[in-house]
Amino acid sequence: MKKLLFVCLVFAAGAASAGWVKISENDETIVYIDLSTVRKDGNLRTVSQLHDEKKRSEDGVKSTRISWEYDCNNERVRIVAAASFPETMAGGKKLFSFYKTSEWRDIAPETAGFNGLKAVCAP
Repeated sequence: MKKLLFVCLVFAAGAASAGWVKISENDETIVYIDLSTVRKDGNLRTVSQLHDEKKRSEDGVKSTRISWEYDCNNERVRIVAAASFPETMAGGKKLFSFYKTSEWRDIAPETAGFNGLKAVCAP
């Protein structure tokens, strides 16, 4: 129930009010994290991230706001929820969303996921 409430609160907050900090950029995507959304539960951290695509996808997506859950001890991550938007920084009317937790994935070094792990799991 706590996790559902957190997801609802994260997605209710607008991107304009978020404290987005860039953690990664490549030729296709800029990834931001909002450290003010970090929630701790033991060795787990849940945080809101924003992925701004440099090129709009075929289905009209320009950005995606994602609620990630990091396992600090085992250096792995999973998606809790996501919503996609037609404009950068989660702008415009939401195109689609899902609220199903994915499987855990190991985090490769020197990736956006690794940078997110370092940011939310730092002592």
